This record gives sequence, structure tokens and C-alpha cells, in this order.
Amino acid sequence: DLGGGALLDMGIYPIALAWLFMQGDPVDVQVTARSAKNEVDDDVVMIFNYRDAVATLATSFRCKLQNWAYIVGEDGYIAIPDFWRARECYLYRLDEQIDAFRDDRTSHGYNFETEAVNRDLLSGETQSDIMPLSYSLKLQEHMALVSTQF
Repeated sequence: DLGGGALLDMGIYPIALAWLFMQGDPVDVQVTARSAKNEVDDDVVMIFNYRDAVATLATSFRCKLQNWAYIVGEDGYIAIPDFWRARECYLYRLDEQIDAFRDDRTSHGYNFETEAVNRDLLSGETQSDIMPLSYSLKLQEHMALVSTQF
């Protein structure tokens, strides 16, 4: 009732990553969730089925997840450590790393969000070009869809 839980706290990150890559709604969502003694969800596993892809997503207060994202294709995959504040990513063809990117910034990355919001506010914008209101609303729809299943 107070709006807590793993989904609302950290679940936005894997859901947003799926949205950024898929740019569409899943055709089916399957959810397994567990609750703490106070009845707040503390472990949520989600499978978002799209027409041509599947996203396996998770968030948890129960355990420390690896927090790596893998975008898997037919010929290889991209691995992103700590995807929600990514500083690096790796491109693999099968098991061979063929490319990498590293950002040597000194922050966790939230400063980019803060700077973007400040620019928008100072220029009188009512929404971000980087993360428009339509994207935010879509992410809320996806989170609501997940929460109705537990």
C-alpha cells in the first residue's frame, strides 16, 4: 500500500533495459514473485515475451544479483557489467571477445541524469528529449503489468 518493494525500487532498471532494446510491448509476461514478512515483494523474476525475442529480467532484495545484462543474438552477445550504471561492455562472437568499450568516468553515472534534468529545467522544457514522458509512461505500464501478477 505504501509503494515499496523490489519491483518499484530496482525493477525499473531491467525493465527499462528491455524497453530500450525492444522499443515495444511484450506480447506476454510471466512473473514469479516472493514477499518478505511485511508482505512487500522482495524477489521478482519476469519473463517478457516479444514477437521475436525473450527478455529474462530479475530484481531482488533477498540476494545480491550479479547485475550483468546480456543481449544475446544469433552470432554472439554483448555483456554489460553493472548495467544500471555501466562503465564498460564487451562484445563476444561465440566465446571470443572481439570488442570492448570502457568509460573512465569517476562517477556512478547519475550525474548525467542530474545534468540533463537541470538543463531541461533551466531551459523551460517540460520533458526530456533523452527520456521523454512517453517512455516513462510506458515503463510504468510495464511495471504495473508485472505487479498485477503477484
